[in-house]
Amino acid sequence: TTDELREIFEIYFDEAIHLLPDCHAALANQDYMKFSQIMHGFKGASSNLRMTELADLAEALEKRGKTGGGAEMALELPEIQAAIDAVKKYVDDFYGDSE
Repeated sequence: TTDELREIFEIYFDEAIHLLPDCHAALANQDYMKFSQIMHGFKGASSNLRMTELADLAEALEKRGKTGGGAEMALELPEIQAAIDAVKKYVDDFYGDSE
């Protein structure tokens, strides 16, 4: 139902709030495997909800995390945040949320 789908989106965005801080922490610790795992999970969640732009961004960062290059990856995190914000706004507008 519409309410169930809305709840799924709410859970997704609640989890996405932790994405960037967790990624920055992993990069600060040079834990590129952890970074890749975070991106892998985010890619899967985004794919399940057919958020292909977010899934593609996460997949690219997941792959790069497996090869290192933390400073470059940190520079790309704002792009993920901007995409999350845009999708959240779209979903909120669709459901008439004013948050």
